[in-house]
Amino acid sequence: MRAFQAGEDMLLICATPETIRRGYRALLEAARKGTVSEKRIHGSLKRIAATKALAPPPPPLDMGKYKEFAEEITKMNETLDYRYPGESHVS
Repeated sequence: MRAFQAGEDMLLICATPETIRRGYRALLEAARKGTVSEKRIHGSLKRIAATKALAPPPPPLDMGKYKEFAEEITKMNETLDYRYPGESHVS
């Protein structure tokens, strides 16, 4: 919420699905309570749409390349012994 209140239009909330849901619920509650004005939300949506209009459309999804990339990331995480937040390092 603080980032949005500070002027950020888009928030990158990554970690666990529950963290993402908490962020979504906090923004939704702020909008419903009027903590974040409708004008502020519409301003953000307008700026986001303008930014998106500058970018070319994405290429078609190639599931073969997607799977290759996912496997590469998995191997790197294993090499680094990386665990996503909330995952145990103990097997």
